[in-house]
Amino acid sequence: MNTPLRIAYLIKKLEYGGAEMQLMTVAREQVRNGHQVVIMTLQQAEPAFIQDMEHAGIPVHCHRFDSPFHLPTTVFEIHRLLQRYQPDVVHSHMFHSNMVARILYPFMRKPVFVCTAHNIKEGSKHRDRLYRLTDGLCDVTTNVSQAAVRRYNEDGLVKNNACLLIENGIDTERFSADVGARDQYRRELGVEDKFVWLSVASLTRQKDFPNMLHGFQDVLNSNPASHLFIAGDGPEREAVKQLVGKLDLAPNVTLLGNRKDTVSLYAMADGFVMSSSWEGLPIVLLEALSCSLPCVVTDVGGNRDLVVSGENGFVVPPASHKELAKAMKQLMQLPAERLCSLQDYGRRHIVKGYGIASAAKRWIDLYSLLIRNRLSDGVKQ
Repeated sequence: MNTPLRIAYLIKKLEYGGAEMQLMTVAREQVRNGHQVVIMTLQQAEPAFIQDMEHAGIPVHCHRFDSPFHLPTTVFEIHRLLQRYQPDVVHSHMFHSNMVARILYPFMRKPVFVCTAHNIKEGSKHRDRLYRLTDGLCDVTTNVSQAAVRRYNEDGLVKNNACLLIENGIDTERFSADVGARDQYRRELGVEDKFVWLSVASLTRQKDFPNMLHGFQDVLNSNPASHLFIAGDGPEREAVKQLVGKLDLAPNVTLLGNRKDTVSLYAMADGFVMSSSWEGLPIVLLEALSCSLPCVVTDVGGNRDLVVSGENGFVVPPASHKELAKAMKQLMQLPAERLCSLQDYGRRHIVKGYGIASAAKRWIDLYSLLIRNRLSDGVKQ
């Protein structure tokens, strides 16, 4: 085992989201491996997540970065915490935390700084410019999919093609087919005799739910015994709800809100669908495949790294509800034996390459390399 490290994670807040869930999963794994971990958030975290982390022995410090006017105070308070904890590594996640980390970088001599982006794009061109301008204010920038790394390098967000790929990982033992929950959930939700589609996602423009809902409307025209469950919440919830009504889909589409029982939801479903306009390496897609769900996804970000068309699902062009519907109908028409083959391949693919133990080790290997390089250099360059 590597020498135990002190790791400080920095993120905007702890909430229902892929990057946030990944950070908490990795943090728990690092503690199990003997490392010391602290989490610092720029904004108030969900109380349940704070409790979960503290139960795992991980202190969480929340701040009040709710407007640009709070930036100086937030930076000062986080700097003071870092001086107190004396971490070997400061690992920030996503744009806001990466920028705060890069402000702190010149004032911290000891820790190495790792900045991780979790998407092929993290917002506006203005954010891209800030990534370029501050590229030298960390030891390394990473991203979660090959497509995202390629874009950050080719567009110069990271100089000298230095953006590294460190892929996400999940607890594949937790996310496995829960046969017992399947019949119970289908019975409770009244979909025992239907083909059930599931989407788990934040309700944001990125996820392009109009594409999904128009596609599902097409599916219903030829497969009326179908139902779509959408688990998640976000700023587009009301717009999604209104579109469900406008397309007359209410009897066949259910908005579940944020759910903690996603393992059981995956067990209930027959297929998983994702209609995003852009992505990194979606945690929910890893989870769905690990739970043996065949998936229909758009060809964005790292989706193609996870879904092999014809082997564990289908990959379709983004922003094309007709292609999405065509793939969904194709999957629904597969014979049972072929569906089982897709389920088995999906599970094996994730277990082989995306387990949380492997992901946590990749991070420790990177941290250790950066620390050795720092010791060799003697000072922060």
